[in-house]
Amino acid sequence: MSLHPFFVSSAGSQRTVANKPRLPSQFTRADVSRLSNLDDTCLMVIGNAVYDVTGFLNQHPGGKEILLEFVGMDATLAFRQVGHTRRAKDLLKQCYVGPLVMLRLVNVCVMLCGVV
Repeated sequence: MSLHPFFVSSAGSQRTVANKPRLPSQFTRADVSRLSNLDDTCLMVIGNAVYDVTGFLNQHPGGKEILLEFVGMDATLAFRQVGHTRRAKDLLKQCYVGPLVMLRLVNVCVMLCGVV
C-alpha cells in the first residue's frame, strides 16, 4: 500500500514534524487527551487504537471541523456511524500511532510496589 501524499516528505520517508512532542508507543485515554492540541497534535481514539490525524485535517472530505470535534477524545462511534469507504479505512491505518491501553505497566508497578 502506498502512502497518501501528506504522509510523505520530499525525501520519500514517512512524515516527521520537528516541533511535535515525542509520542509514547502506547496510550491511555488520559494520554490522548493530555497530548492532543488543535495546533500540532490531533490525536483521537477509534476502536482500541490511537490515530494522529493532524496531517489529514485539510484533506478530510467532510471538512476538518468534524475531526476537530473529536481531538483528544474517542471518535469510534462517529467513525463507524458514517460508513467510511475502504479507502478511508486504509488512510486511517496510515495515521495509526499506537494501541489504546487501560493502564501502563509502569503505573501498575507504582501502585502495587511504590517504586519503579
